[in-house]
Amino acid sequence: MRKALASLNILGVMSLFWFVGATSTSALTFSSDVDISFTFNPTISLSLSSSDLIINNLAPGSAADSNEITVTVSTNTAYGYTLNATVGQQTNYETRNLILDDYSGSSSDPIFTSLAYGDSESTLATDNTWGYAFKTSASNAPWSSYSGLPLYSDSNNVTELIDTDSAAASDYVTFKIGARAASTQAGGEYKNVINFIAVAKPEPVTLEAAYRAANKTKLNGYYKLQDMDSTICAAVEVIDDQLQVIDTRDNKVYWIAKLADNHCWMTQNLDLDLGTPTLTHNSTTLYHDDTDLGWGTDTATTSWTPDKATITANSSGSFTGWSDQNTQQYSADPGDWYYAGYDGTTLLTSNTINYLTSTNKVTENGVTTVYDDANHTNAYFKSIPFTGTGTSNNGTHGHVGNYYNWSAAVAMNDTSSYSSSTYANPANNPQNSICPAGWRLPTITSASPAYETEGSKDEFTRLAKLYAGYSGNTSLSSAGLEASPLFFVRGGAIYTSSLNNSGNRARYWSSSVADSPNAYDFYFSATRFYYPSTLDRFYARSVRCLAR
Repeated sequence: MRKALASLNILGVMSLFWFVGATSTSALTFSSDVDISFTFNPTISLSLSSSDLIINNLAPGSAADSNEITVTVSTNTAYGYTLNATVGQQTNYETRNLILDDYSGSSSDPIFTSLAYGDSESTLATDNTWGYAFKTSASNAPWSSYSGLPLYSDSNNVTELIDTDSAAASDYVTFKIGARAASTQAGGEYKNVINFIAVAKPEPVTLEAAYRAANKTKLNGYYKLQDMDSTICAAVEVIDDQLQVIDTRDNKVYWIAKLADNHCWMTQNLDLDLGTPTLTHNSTTLYHDDTDLGWGTDTATTSWTPDKATITANSSGSFTGWSDQNTQQYSADPGDWYYAGYDGTTLLTSNTINYLTSTNKVTENGVTTVYDDANHTNAYFKSIPFTGTGTSNNGTHGHVGNYYNWSAAVAMNDTSSYSSSTYANPANNPQNSICPAGWRLPTITSASPAYETEGSKDEFTRLAKLYAGYSGNTSLSSAGLEASPLFFVRGGAIYTSSLNNSGNRARYWSSSVADSPNAYDFYFSATRFYYPSTLDRFYARSVRCLAR
């Protein structure tokens, strides 16, 4: 119930006017407060077209149906409701069976046995059994098969007649029962009670509501990436709903969402500059409390100091000081660019041009746009004007972010110890990463369960299955991967000091080792999906994190 109160004040001033030698005049006014209030009550009601379900004149050795009743639900709730049914009651009928009216309460009383809960029969084929059937108002199909109801006290089983998330004012089902009698069954009136229960649904839990319910505090008006945990993610009921949160290491803002695989993901590329003092500790060292260090099975590694700072792109778009190394940590910042086709409305085709290093650039009002040709037909990437300390990425879904070789992505300065194929068992792969605390790198594995299955360790590929229809086909449109709610970016990769295939291919690191020089990544172009994909660890690729 919500109650709102308002006050209406009528203000006045008491005045006394006195004139010497003249007739006195006085004026008196008063003030009064008037309360205004209203009450809003979400309501739900249930009505039946008849109070009884009756089978008249059931003949020995045959089956018959009862009359049909209409069960109507009315509600003003915005989030829908459920209508369930059970059988029995605590006083006279603590059973799912129909009992002869003059029963003695003994096990030998004549009964009609309920069909088993969860079972259904197209017709009542067994003597001395009964079941129910129903159809919804939206269905003109024939009656469904007969089924068995759970007992009123059976909390483990639920018979849902209606389950709706809509705000419909009313809905109904048509309901009946049926029974079959043996020729030797005792005659008489058999009884029980069917219960209909309508329950209004509460407002579904969003990511923001889950953070709030966990009593998390905000920083600069945003909940924190580092406060995410499995309890918060599990509480979220609204799938694909986006929330902006802040990374306490540098106060950059990112989008996150709970996706259809029931994981919470960053839906924006990581943009953490390595070798820069963090706001959390004013140190280039990353620690357990703000970074994914010591949260997995490797509990001993709770800090990491990058041996090389992030390299910033020069005016020609290359990275001075870059070296292709499998055993050293490198990362690169191409500048604050976002993908112009990320929103699903103008997804752009694959092309071999490197758009972020293209000469087809136009700068207006501080924003640089890279086009796909000299005629400026389509905008591929745009620069983001710097808007203040720590907010250069502007919390934009399509932000390209930074690029990290695999050693940098897994927060190690030397990954040469990972020399054999261990991806089939995620526990054998690096357990740390540069993701925020509470988050980690996704895994790629062909071990059971596969990507078709909920809980798959092929976590990137599971998203391709759910959002782009991937089923082993390499010819696959990237539209479902680049549009809402995933917003993956075809940002390319860095090697030989240069950014390659930007605008053409998307490459995202996993934590999964392939062999001595290679690791697994998530790899697609506009028209093709590459799986499983491996590449040398010295290539710098994008990073997305998901909640632990």
